[in-house]
Amino acid sequence: MPPPRIARAYALVHISIYDVLLTSKNLEINTSPGLERAIITSAASEVLSYLFQDKINKIKKFALSQGILERNHDVDKLNLSSAIQLGQTVGKQVVMYAKKDGSNSVFNGTVPTGDCKWKGTNPLEPMAGQWNTYYHLVLRFNHLPLKLVILKNIKRKCNRL
Repeated sequence: MPPPRIARAYALVHISIYDVLLTSKNLEINTSPGLERAIITSAASEVLSYLFQDKINKIKKFALSQGILERNHDVDKLNLSSAIQLGQTVGKQVVMYAKKDGSNSVFNGTVPTGDCKWKGTNPLEPMAGQWNTYYHLVLRFNHLPLKLVILKNIKRKCNRL
């Protein structure tokens, strides 16, 4: 994976983690360290599964093992299920955005030639400067009304306990 793609992957995964933690705080969901790990793991695994589709089974297996680990540490199953659902919801929204961030645009131009110009046949991600990976993502996902409606329903389930 070329460096611009690695940077994009890191950015998307960390945005999903940041956003899911911020959302759980904004919704005033009481999270133990175990639930926080489950929230983070489920959000990150959604994004990682999109980015590394050839490794989906390993990613999902790790995410599942994290959930099992948390069950063994006296985390309530309904809270754990809601935490995982919250992480998946946020992770899926990050993936939805990532599919439209311009990273799939194709370079149709010609490579300039002449003295002091790059010489080669395969330029490395010439469109990377046009990607909208994270700046717009943070602004956009912190204010999604639909997301808050979904997450308030999850919070309602958690508060019934």
